[in-house]
Amino acid sequence: RYKDSTSNPSFTPEPFYKSSPLEKGIADLFEKSNRNFRALGFSDGTSYSRGISLNLYASSGYESTPPLYTQNLYSYPSFLPRSMARHITPRSLRALELTSTRYVIHDNVAAEEIPSSLPRYSLYDEYLVADDDTAAIETALGMRGEFDINKTVVLSSDPDIPISGSGNKGQIRLMKEGLNDISFQTISNENTVLLLNDTYDKGWKAYVDGGETKIIRANYAFRAVAVPAGIHEVNFSFSAAGFREGKIISWGALTIFLFIVVWNIYATGVRRKLF
Repeated sequence: RYKDSTSNPSFTPEPFYKSSPLEKGIADLFEKSNRNFRALGFSDGTSYSRGISLNLYASSGYESTPPLYTQNLYSYPSFLPRSMARHITPRSLRALELTSTRYVIHDNVAAEEIPSSLPRYSLYDEYLVADDDTAAIETALGMRGEFDINKTVVLSSDPDIPISGSGNKGQIRLMKEGLNDISFQTISNENTVLLLNDTYDKGWKAYVDGGETKIIRANYAFRAVAVPAGIHEVNFSFSAAGFREGKIISWGALTIFLFIVVWNIYATGVRRKLF
């Protein structure tokens, strides 16, 4: 959404930030690709520091850091001073591939393309299980044995349905995307795992044909769900922890407040009639 949003500094519309022709070209490719890859942007515009923009992962200084799991993949520093707070270095080429980073931009220097990066969303029929954070990040980054990340996804637990590993992964299509939800259509002759390379967070819920299903943390930092064979609609929806409870409490407090106001008005009128 670089054309109408300031959440992504490198692609912010003018005149707030004068995007370079290179950045505009990458942003146009991103739109045409149906938002299926990311661009990592470094800028020397701030003295002794660099800006980082990973599309959905944007950061500007220590007061705004990337999401926790992505932060760990990218070795984002947690120390001060501010002059160092924007320095960020991917752990390896694998980290770029796992985060669907297709291009790396350095100001107006020609973009470096990484064609081996994973698409933002895809289907898998093979998986490994790494049930703790250390094992998950080391396995995903290839530190515990090499494997093809295009064929195998690292999950935090086994899926609820059997995955055959037959090689027939099927097809996936993005249906719609909003600020707090994203939907896909999947078509497959076998049970599959849908990998969405957007950050894992407990506030996300997943639904297959309207029925809630378990979200599995995948490749250490991202989200996956098991999808049965056939044609299905898969939806991810976000609600911040405590939001529903807070909404109920707020409406309850407002109702009590209005009751007190009405009661006081009524009681005042009654007293006036009596005295």
